[in-house]
Amino acid sequence: MDMTAFRRSVLERAGGLRGEGLEIGAFARPTVSPAQAPMAFLDFFTTEELRAQATANGADPEAVVPVEFVVRGEDYRNVVNRQFDFLIANHVFEHIVNPIAWLQMLGDLLKPEGHLLLTIPARTIRCFDRFRDPTSFAHIMWDYISDLTHEQKAWVHAVETNLYYDRSFANLTITPEQLFNVENIKKAKHHPGVHCHVFLPDTFLDKIMRPLLKTRVIDYSLAAFERADQWGEFCVVLRKGWTPVELGLEEFYGAPLKPPPR
Repeated sequence: MDMTAFRRSVLERAGGLRGEGLEIGAFARPTVSPAQAPMAFLDFFTTEELRAQATANGADPEAVVPVEFVVRGEDYRNVVNRQFDFLIANHVFEHIVNPIAWLQMLGDLLKPEGHLLLTIPARTIRCFDRFRDPTSFAHIMWDYISDLTHEQKAWVHAVETNLYYDRSFANLTITPEQLFNVENIKKAKHHPGVHCHVFLPDTFLDKIMRPLLKTRVIDYSLAAFERADQWGEFCVVLRKGWTPVELGLEEFYGAPLKPPPR
């Protein structure tokens, strides 16, 4: 089973592969093709722009999916004019500046009891995020409740990415004098390719997803969680509609509540 088939199987086993779907950022590798189910596609770029990118990268431009919805931001509701039975977002969640608001928005695009498949890259030693600390629940809550503008929040994430990005993955180098120069730090810029957040499969459920569900800031239930370590990612399926969540403080903190004996 290849990576695309695995992702699709996770959604199917969770009962989510039914009706009409919308995939975000499929490019030329849709998780569910229009031949398998009625599908629509959303992207930051138009079909023509994606085909040009495919050509420039030596890929087949004819494999690019037909983009119905072109959205330049994190709120799709002004462009997407209907609801879907399932949504797919592979390697999108980590790029989102305000994950809670984004998940809330996607809930508005789902029909009752619809499903959302998130495929998220794991931070590994072979990843350009390897020097970064995993994103915390507090960080994601700050992104949601902060009074900063979207652009200001995006810049904060760009600063972190610029400081901790492993430049060896792009055959780049930097000196300590350049990295720790405050004026250079101020020049950090956000762009769609920035990983605003990084996650680990070992801690994602108890330190990120279950706390989010516990707060009820998002109207979902956890339907499935599966690791795909062979591809350096993991899959989360959420079902629209909240149900009670079990989460203890020791699970959340990852440590006993009582201090160790002296």
